Amino acid sequence: MMDISQPPRNSSPSTSPGRDECRADLALRLARREGRTVLVERRERGPLAVQKALYQESPEICHVVIIHPPGGIAGGDKVSIGIEVEKNGYALVTTSAATKWYKAAGRSSRQEIIIRLGESSALDWLPQENLFFNAVRVNRFSNSKLPLPHRRSGGTWRCLADKRSVKNGTKDPSIRRRKSSGRIAHRSGLNRLL
Repeated sequence: MMDISQPPRNSSPSTSPGRDECRADLALRLARREGRTVLVERRERGPLAVQKALYQESPEICHVVIIHPPGGIAGGDKVSIGIEVEKNGYALVTTSAATKWYKAAGRSSRQEIIIRLGESSALDWLPQENLFFNAVRVNRFSNSKLPLPHRRSGGTWRCLADKRSVKNGTKDPSIRRRKSSGRIAHRSGLNRLL
């Protein structure tokens, strides 16, 4: 299970003054118990939490909804999510809303996702989309540790947005796009466990 007592790897001190940085960590462990997958461990630190474990399809599949009440990630913020599904477990994990990445003010924000699957387990990692606003500095890392056989599905939709062009969740064509600036870096890793 991900250790949330330690800061994320490669974390660096703030390089410019401004608002306080926000740190949010969530570590989840799901396991098969008596014919169903259950959330057996949940560790939360900061404004990142599980809304509820649900069983919408069947008792075998645990649906977990992650919430982030601040609603976005700004320069200097660090968010870590660790998900472990033990042997023969099946989970669907999603977020309650899009992840919004705000202006960086010269500081990088970071998101780290670590997924570990046990033998014959399955995870559908289906977060809502990411909205990247102008002048972001984003470092996103994801690492999956998967045994054989396994099944993992998931992905993230990415779209660029300008605060002025978003109105009630749709783009307002009457507003002209400015030239965007910023940096988005994403790195993924996949490890096979034998």
